[in-house]
Amino acid sequence: MTSSAKKKRERKKDFQKPKLKVGKAKPKAVNHTDTNFRAKAIVLNQQLSVDAPSASAQFSHHVSLLSSKSENQRRESLVFLAACLDSAKTTAALPLTISAFLEKLCPLILDGSNGVRSQLLKLFQTIPPADIKDRVARLLPHIRAGWRSADAGRWTASKASIGDNKLTTKAVLVLAEFLKTGLLEEAGNENVGVMVIQFPTWHLHFHQIPSKSNAYRYLNIFGPPPDDKNQMLEDREDRLRCYNTFFATLVNDGITISRKEGGELGRAAGILVKVLQQVEQQVSAPV
Repeated sequence: MTSSAKKKRERKKDFQKPKLKVGKAKPKAVNHTDTNFRAKAIVLNQQLSVDAPSASAQFSHHVSLLSSKSENQRRESLVFLAACLDSAKTTAALPLTISAFLEKLCPLILDGSNGVRSQLLKLFQTIPPADIKDRVARLLPHIRAGWRSADAGRWTASKASIGDNKLTTKAVLVLAEFLKTGLLEEAGNENVGVMVIQFPTWHLHFHQIPSKSNAYRYLNIFGPPPDDKNQMLEDREDRLRCYNTFFATLVNDGITISRKEGGELGRAAGILVKVLQQVEQQVSAPV
């Protein structure tokens, strides 16, 4: 076979049509492009905003998260709110009133997470005292519930029921600070030098308009019968009377047990004793 005949046969093969069988699809070319597709589009019901949320919107959002079931979410929201208050230095610019804000914070006083309660305390420290002064009555029921849940009667029990000494030491120090804040008068109110300067207008504040709300509530002229266990104590004399009536015996017994233990617990009990001695000196001092 010559080469020319072979070339002719190959050229003839290129122009031959393949015989197709009935019902069999024609084979696709090597460079075939499939165009049997449909274009799809993503439709958004609401376009995403490219603007970041305002500070007020973020603050309100984190306030709403204070009731979240997640412990971490509640703690992180408290951290954010504390940072906002610390930088603002005032509550006037808040997107909600201080009363409404405290209403959201109060339930967290009884939160089961120690981390949440600790962060809540830091948040309270960033709020100006003047904004809380007139709203203490709203906080007291939750604070009282927290103290009752600690079951003060166990403090006078045996060492086995007291538990870890470190926790008891911390509780004694907190109690000492609590009694110091509630039962001690501010230094300088009964100073002799102050009395000399104020002469002859001594005790002028007794004849002025009272600075506390409902100053004559103790008379209970139109109110229901008094309930000593659930009353709100705004006055130092009332707090001192309530302490001597309901808690003094328990605290003294607890001090005796704690001082016998010695160590950190004994030193904490000594701090508590000093606070009670200062209270006793103020009470017994002549007016």
